[in-house]
Amino acid sequence: MNPRRAAVVGLIVVAVGTASACSSADRPSGAAAATPTAAGQPSTAPSLPVSDATSQAPAEPDTAHVPAGQPTLTGDAASNPACKLLDIATIEETVAAHVIEERGLTSPGAYAKTGRSCTWILDSTDIGIPGVTLQWEQPVTTWHKPLVDLYRSTVDQGLATKVAKLGDYAMIEGPDAIVIDGRQSLRVSVLVHPTPTPEDQQHALALLRLALSAAKART
Repeated sequence: MNPRRAAVVGLIVVAVGTASACSSADRPSGAAAATPTAAGQPSTAPSLPVSDATSQAPAEPDTAHVPAGQPTLTGDAASNPACKLLDIATIEETVAAHVIEERGLTSPGAYAKTGRSCTWILDSTDIGIPGVTLQWEQPVTTWHKPLVDLYRSTVDQGLATKVAKLGDYAMIEGPDAIVIDGRQSLRVSVLVHPTPTPEDQQHALALLRLALSAAKART
């Protein structure tokens, strides 16, 4: 090779090596090397380690152990006298479920002065809309005897069980505990299972006794 040509080639090699070394020295330690894109241009966007990207994701709220709050009031629950006959804490303790909604309903039309009901929706999961419902009619006047006759007939047919020493006449029929006493009639329903159990019926009866006592105190 021509000595002069060899010297020129040597200078080119030294220059390329020096430029590469300077480029490496200028790049911060730990920085990712630029990679060519489809257009042939280098990509300079930094890449996060997988562990760092995961740690920045928002944590999912833990709702499994959130304590039950105050129930939502719907309908006329805030003013409905039927909703005052049973205490929420007592209902929860009796049926072993939390009350998530208190729903008041005053009967329409002429019955508005005498017929009222309140339903306490529960967080039980065995049926679609579990709850305790209280229906209170007061005063019952001309219908007193027909109601007693109807309840007695239902018991005689084996469709209900008479409850002794409660009001003028009381019985348990399916999920309902029912009583007529003087000028008022009450029905408490406990709906937490597809088919009411004997325990459900006893819970309904226990709540009925409390509701009747409270109703007498208000009249």
